[in-house]
Amino acid sequence: MSEIPQAAAPCTTCVDGLAIPFDVKPDNASHPADERLGLLNDTVTIDWLFNNPWITPARKAQYARDSFLLRVLTQFGKNWGVTKLAEMYAFLHTDGFRFVCLDDEILIDNTVQAPPILAGLNSRVVTVSPRGQHSAEVIEYQLADNFLFADGKIFYATFTRARMTMNHPPDWSVSGHFDVAAAVLALKRRYEAAQASSRRWTRFWGGVEAALAIATVIPVVGQFSAAARGSIAAVRAVKYAFYAIETALTANMLVDGSNKVINGEGLDLGEALFKRLGELADPVDGKARGAQAFMVINLLMLAPLAGVTGKWALLRFPGTSRAMATYEIAREIEKGATRYASQGEAIALQVNLTRTPRGAEAITSPVSRINTRVTPSLDTASWYHRIEFIDGRAFINLRARTLQENLVLLIMENGGSVRVIGRINKMVGDIGEEVLIQTLMRQYGVRAENILGYSQGKTGLNNASGQGLDILVRVPPPPGLTVRNPATQAARNGIEGSHGTSPTTTMVFEPDTLLVIEAKTTLGGQKTPGLSSATQQGGGAEDLERIMGLIRERGRGWKIENLRNFDPSCDDKMHAIRAAVMNDRVHFAHAQVFLRSDGNINSSVGSGTGVQWNSW
Repeated sequence: MSEIPQAAAPCTTCVDGLAIPFDVKPDNASHPADERLGLLNDTVTIDWLFNNPWITPARKAQYARDSFLLRVLTQFGKNWGVTKLAEMYAFLHTDGFRFVCLDDEILIDNTVQAPPILAGLNSRVVTVSPRGQHSAEVIEYQLADNFLFADGKIFYATFTRARMTMNHPPDWSVSGHFDVAAAVLALKRRYEAAQASSRRWTRFWGGVEAALAIATVIPVVGQFSAAARGSIAAVRAVKYAFYAIETALTANMLVDGSNKVINGEGLDLGEALFKRLGELADPVDGKARGAQAFMVINLLMLAPLAGVTGKWALLRFPGTSRAMATYEIAREIEKGATRYASQGEAIALQVNLTRTPRGAEAITSPVSRINTRVTPSLDTASWYHRIEFIDGRAFINLRARTLQENLVLLIMENGGSVRVIGRINKMVGDIGEEVLIQTLMRQYGVRAENILGYSQGKTGLNNASGQGLDILVRVPPPPGLTVRNPATQAARNGIEGSHGTSPTTTMVFEPDTLLVIEAKTTLGGQKTPGLSSATQQGGGAEDLERIMGLIRERGRGWKIENLRNFDPSCDDKMHAIRAAVMNDRVHFAHAQVFLRSDGNINSSVGSGTGVQWNSW
């Protein structure tokens, strides 16, 4: 017993002064704390993504595939609640699983493992007779199930049929849309079977509960023996996660949701955490809301998902100032907390999660990093998610109205491959593109038929990974276009005037000119993703030459037969590009689309259009 940490005198300053003022107010009440933090109650929710007015009929089929897993997880949460979602998040950690879209494995990677995976989904296999004498044999897989847990991956399919043409290598195509309700039942059945057969699940959470049961009632930071540190570290060999627990979750830095610091009382660990979160799904007051918020942080810190690094931070907003300073909990926490308390400041908190593509994902993903910031509302039961797809198509702000929606977003953001997470990037990017196209037609007189591939929902020259050129437009009209020439990348990415005034030039379009557009979108933000330093910052002409070279050299993801399967109009687009280049009639532009937090166009940008044009 001498190795068990002993309670010492509490930190009086911390107890008396540090506060996180959680509250639960109606949506139509004033939210002064959230307003100071820049958390807006009109921020769009998941429903805005599901029922977006900007998605045209031509885009709907692909948009349904991109939103499929998010729809399944949302319905899963509605059917079985917070407890089951929290368990799933933790299970992804203990057994190292991540969601992988089988569409990508087939259409992008052309993986040889696809047939056994399809067989694992109880597919009916049909041989389709070739039409011509020398035609290759075609095998069709008709899916009867979904969600296969295998080799650390949870494979899911958005389609009902997959056809494999027996070429070398085989060519794949998919059709049909798997029913969401049936997929929800399949996920539950397969998940419970995987959990029941897991040897890690009970052992890990039992170990957490045992190792931390005593530590959670210690009221002073840093009062740990070497033996206690060893027992905690032994539970999970992720030093940062347990460093945060050692210095924060086990000390008198926890807040019960009102105005006093607590010592861990009322915060459950181990498997009791999931049940307790379920009980707190709909908090009725600040105390319950505070307990809910800290147990979600417990979950994130105890169960870091593969490839995701996480930190949580304090935010201060002293007096009437809107200025905030971020303070990392894992560094000199007591010193910082004492400083805040002595200044009589109220505190907010947030969790910062980072994901970086590695291995094959780093080669095929246009996104170089994903930064996610999760901030619990101080005035309501909402959670705010800011997702930055660095070098991607969009920066996104979403509001989860409930803990259930929050867990759905956390699983979607952290529990899948980079491609799966990137579905949200693609969805908002498509919305931004459509806003831009409508502006081109309404404001500049561009005819729909002059936007190459628009009628098919394929507006640029892209591969199945989303790499390539966003929009190709035959001009005039318009006769020309005025663009900014920002001096820095910061000025380029922000709204005009936020980094000084940028000079402008006007491009003049001769007949039969091709305008190549790179589009970036922000939802509820003041800046868009930057141009990729690896492929785009050298200018549009250089990027176009690079992409055409990849097609000629049959680079990974750029084989012409794969491009034709993904976009039947790609040959026409490449012909238009070659003709424009040969006649020296190509112009390039970088367009930014700014949407407000409520999803409407930010009319303060681009003379009311929400679109800002830059040279490229």
